[in-house]
Amino acid sequence: MNRFKREVKDQKQITRNTIQKTEVKQGLVEVVDARQEHVPRYSWEDVRRGKWNCACIWRVRRRELKKDGKTIPVMVKLLASKHERYLLWELRGQPGIPRLLGITDSFPYALLMEMYPGKSFCWQRHFTSHWTCLLALHRVCEVVAALHSRGITHGDLHGTNIIFAVTKGEVNLTLLHFDRATRLEGLAPKRKYEYLLRDLRQLYKLLILLGGLSCVNEYVIFLEKVRSRLEDERPLSAIQLAIEITSILRVYQHRPLCTFFWFGKVRKRINLSQYSSDTSSLSVFPGMITPNINIPEYQTPPGWPPRGVVISTFPWSKVSPQPWLLKCKYPSRAGTLQRDDITVPVVVKLLTPTRERYVLYDLQDVPNVPVLIGITSEYPHALILEKYDGKTFRWLRRVGRPWDCLFGLVQICTTLAALHARGVVHGDVNEKNIVIHSNGSNTSVTLINFEKACFFKLMEEPMSSTILWEELQSVSYLVHLLRSLKYLPEYKQLLVNLRVGNEINSPMPAEAMAQELQSVLEQYPGRLGFFQRYC
Repeated sequence: MNRFKREVKDQKQITRNTIQKTEVKQGLVEVVDARQEHVPRYSWEDVRRGKWNCACIWRVRRRELKKDGKTIPVMVKLLASKHERYLLWELRGQPGIPRLLGITDSFPYALLMEMYPGKSFCWQRHFTSHWTCLLALHRVCEVVAALHSRGITHGDLHGTNIIFAVTKGEVNLTLLHFDRATRLEGLAPKRKYEYLLRDLRQLYKLLILLGGLSCVNEYVIFLEKVRSRLEDERPLSAIQLAIEITSILRVYQHRPLCTFFWFGKVRKRINLSQYSSDTSSLSVFPGMITPNINIPEYQTPPGWPPRGVVISTFPWSKVSPQPWLLKCKYPSRAGTLQRDDITVPVVVKLLTPTRERYVLYDLQDVPNVPVLIGITSEYPHALILEKYDGKTFRWLRRVGRPWDCLFGLVQICTTLAALHARGVVHGDVNEKNIVIHSNGSNTSVTLINFEKACFFKLMEEPMSSTILWEELQSVSYLVHLLRSLKYLPEYKQLLVNLRVGNEINSPMPAEAMAQELQSVLEQYPGRLGFFQRYC
């Protein structure tokens, strides 16, 4: 009897839950229907040239819509998600958002939006000034900040989803494709943070695409600040990014913006005089940036040269090889520089938006580091370094010259010890970034590619820095690669010490490693030919 009552009670509970779920579903349907009633519907017959094939590839087309006896140019986009039309209808009329006119009433369902002029960000960054692209990214940051204030994330910020055009010195920008947009209302705090962080990471990826601004000190510092905050999971918000970009544009508002692309195409001009006094003109959404806001001043971070540092610049007409050769396959090549009617052999390396040029400028007195002569004054910007000869560590190891590799490691460890004493970490010590030149009696070593160089605070115990640990472990890995020297008892004991130190998270410092390797060299001073031939 009790069992029968229990089964009846369970059945009633199941029925009650089913009714509640049905009521919830009906309520959601009513809400969706209420939203859907406000979105106008049009027939495909009202759209001139109507449907098209290859819908999987061409999702957006230019068409004309017949409305009230008039023909309106529109953009037709195939509908990818149900919530996209509701978001666009809710955000209609806002700057930077495509204005939704309606949707089609039959399959395939499509959005009908007002015509928006311009080219994509991917196209513009190759054929217009990077200052213009930076101003467009400022607009993007403001639009994204306005979306975040409404509790909406875009989720798909990349170059093809940003359309802008420059008309009369103004940037008209449109943000497209809200397929992956998400409402943050009702989500857990952790999920909200993840969606917001996704948008901010995508904005950072757009910022690092402007390699033409890598010669601007403020812009490089700004990128470093954004990257470090993202790594620490304390990212700058979209409105903070917009304010930082505003301060950069103000500093360089009188900069000549009509530069030349490397194959001779003139870039477009843009007027930045409007950003000199009134800050409210920078606002896309009213109230996002007020005239009373304080623009932060740049302060040189620790480890950076002061802003007064002037690095020599040279036009591409005095440098060879030409930039198109550098862009083909290799980022750096040996070339020449015409300097005061003298031809100087140099190495030309494409400049990335990092602090590499300032690190090289600051480390001119450190041995085995490339000497910086200057940079090119025209886009694409490149480093001009004193020429260094030799083969890479990898090439020498593979052709059977471990003695030269060992001698090179001694000098590299000495150089790294000098860098660590200054609080500088190379960040990318590997076989390809060590160049060794040996002519029998003399051996010279060069440590190249300081793109990932970073700084750490000089504390009482520098070994507590994680980035320093990783670099020392990579150096010990290079020592382990010289397998042909493992039969030497001194070298074998060194490998054991390195392995034990790495296992207990206490790697050997660079200075101690250089002393150990030097002691191995001193044990066999007269057997160079033997090692050159058989090892």
